[in-house]
Amino acid sequence: MSVPLPDSGRPKLATIAERREALRNSGVRLEFDDSGFHLYIEAIVEHPDSADEKIEDALLQQGVQRGLAQELILFVPLAFGRAVVEELGVKCCDLFQLHNLDSGTEHELPLANELAYVWAKAMIGLYRTPERNNIFGLIARRSAEVDAINNALNSGVPAESLSESAIGPPIVYLHRGT
Repeated sequence: MSVPLPDSGRPKLATIAERREALRNSGVRLEFDDSGFHLYIEAIVEHPDSADEKIEDALLQQGVQRGLAQELILFVPLAFGRAVVEELGVKCCDLFQLHNLDSGTEHELPLANELAYVWAKAMIGLYRTPERNNIFGLIARRSAEVDAINNALNSGVPAESLSESAIGPPIVYLHRGT
């Protein structure tokens, strides 16, 4: 699937001012440079069918640090996908299971403490619009939870029965210092 391009020849991404306003409106009180986050969305638009490794390479070439690139690849689709899944009435866990690839440890942690996830949740309103919904969809469809729901629907599970279901904490593999 390709994103329809507006007259400018490229999809209109959210501006810095729009992103800052969305963060303020969401209650996020952090001041930070979100250019790496924005570059993630640009990479998805430019490489919509690419594997996560190619998206990571594109981010690294733009100067995004590897750790942030990996967190964006994991947590942004999760946040966008949950906006879709929760509309179907599926209950989603507020925690995630971190498998730390550096220390070999496992911890259950709150998604609310993950900057990439919090940022993405704040951006949903900017991308779930008629003008940007194709971009929203490109990202949401990268979510394993959306994939699981689509598989259930495609195998004959009635949509109305999904409102009685719940999704446990997603499992995330990351390098997170010891």
